[in-house]
Amino acid sequence: VKRGTCYLYIESQKTLKHSSRKANQEEMRRTILLSLLVAFCSCLQENEKLRYNKLRSNNDGRHFLMTTLLERLHDPIDAPRFRGKVVFDLPVSLGGNLISTRSSGACCQLKEVPFKHKKGYYTKEILRKVLEREGILKYKRGGPVDDFEPNVKKHISRVADIINGDQRPFDHMMSIAATVKDMINENVFAKAMVTITVRRTDVGFAVPNVMEIMGPSFFPNKNKLERQIRELGGSGRNDVDSEIFVDWKTVGQKFPSF
Repeated sequence: VKRGTCYLYIESQKTLKHSSRKANQEEMRRTILLSLLVAFCSCLQENEKLRYNKLRSNNDGRHFLMTTLLERLHDPIDAPRFRGKVVFDLPVSLGGNLISTRSSGACCQLKEVPFKHKKGYYTKEILRKVLEREGILKYKRGGPVDDFEPNVKKHISRVADIINGDQRPFDHMMSIAATVKDMINENVFAKAMVTITVRRTDVGFAVPNVMEIMGPSFFPNKNKLERQIRELGGSGRNDVDSEIFVDWKTVGQKFPSF
């Protein structure tokens, strides 16, 4: 009986080892297949063509399109963006070319913008006249703009109104934004697009970093800034160059606590 029991025990151990080895092999096979599947999906995502209609169908895609308008801000609207996968093509009515210069693998063909209460479509000339009438074109492209000046703030808000209207359909807003981009001061355009991002309810709320968008033109270097101050009649010395000391012994006397 002991020999039989020992035999059965040995055979059971062999069976367990065989089952364990088989399970390990199966687990390894599953791991390899999963790794291959992940790599395959990543490859597909890397090579997947961006489709305008797909991007415009969800908040993240719409936010991506708006933010991409601000990439390479000083380049023309038809310059390649997002690793060359996005090239905005305007419709002919808004100044686009009859023959697209976009490669077959790039996005995106923008749409015409119809009038809301009458027949016809917006044109580039109509938008230019509106911008001129509102005083927006007085800010030259490539020139500095004082964001803290009340009129500048008002004009930035007005540009946002022109582009976004009364919450235009996303397609129409994108087309108008892409059209006016190359007509107006880059700083004004960037701030207007940030304003629109905050106003709209169909895009992500994450506002792009304006310093990254504007690059050196967002905050001029110190020499350029001091030269501008001297031209305005200042001494060229900034407030940040002065240290401010507080006499904490007298603070309580001047500003009593309640």
